Amino acid sequence: IALYDTRLPFSRHFSKIASLPNVQPGKRTTSRTYNQIRSYSVSSGGGDHAAEGFSTLSKLLLLLPVAFTFGLGTWQLQRREWKTKLLNFRQEQLNQTPLSLKDVRDALYQRSQQPPEELDTLSANLEYRKVSCEGTLDLSKARFIGPRVKSVCGLTKNGYLMIVPLLPSDGSAPVLINRGWVPSEWKEAFLKGDYTQFEASPVPIRACGAVRFNEQASALVPDNEPANGQWFWIDVPGLATVYGLDVNTTPLLDILLDEGVSPDLKFPPVGKASSGLLTFPVMPQNHLNYACTWYTLSLAVAIMCYQLFTRKPSKRPRLPSA
Repeated sequence: IALYDTRLPFSRHFSKIASLPNVQPGKRTTSRTYNQIRSYSVSSGGGDHAAEGFSTLSKLLLLLPVAFTFGLGTWQLQRREWKTKLLNFRQEQLNQTPLSLKDVRDALYQRSQQPPEELDTLSANLEYRKVSCEGTLDLSKARFIGPRVKSVCGLTKNGYLMIVPLLPSDGSAPVLINRGWVPSEWKEAFLKGDYTQFEASPVPIRACGAVRFNEQASALVPDNEPANGQWFWIDVPGLATVYGLDVNTTPLLDILLDEGVSPDLKFPPVGKASSGLLTFPVMPQNHLNYACTWYTLSLAVAIMCYQLFTRKPSKRPRLPSA
């Protein structure tokens, strides 16, 4: 008969055993004493502890993954809804009649005269609107934003976004054009003044672009250093200042290659099509798939917790009667 249960502290066993009568080494155990010992051995086992169940803190810790995965699924649905609305807005903007450069300048000037709390609304009404433009690209004043990584022919390459001023044919003030992505060699050559090996300057074009504003740089992206020619993210007023242009009326246009660019621009730069403005690295359908995955995981963990909390404690087998 085991008098010591490893699941209880030694002090508790000692006090229990000391209270049992007629237990002396070398003497025969009586029937009464045997029943007392057997009763102690069964009652002091794990049954009482199993019946107590889990503490409140233990339950909260076990339910934490349920809440966490459920929250992630809800967040994915919110992201899906936000991106769906944004794509619908961009599509509506691109479907409107293209503006002239004069219309864009007037809209930008009116925007600059409004209080700061209304700027977001005015910017949203103008961003992604198509603009017809004609003039020459001055490659000698190109600026490079980056570095940016791009997959070209199945290979990942480092490069930059190429920003150049467009000199309109009507003689009005220049506008900024985002030519698209170019390899790193282009920046090295342009800094040396050897840009003619890629394209002749100036480049006459007739094209249609989409109005864009500043990029939303993350906290990990360093600040631009215009004095050193280092641009890590697109800052339209900052670029306009470097070119000596009016920061309130100078737009930045993404050239849309599927809108009848004349003449056809060389490759690279890797420009954008209208469809390129209607995509995200993670599309809304992907967010829905992610949400289903998180919700399924949350349900599975919740079921396991329920089964664990409602499981009846197992009883230790009783010793045979004397």
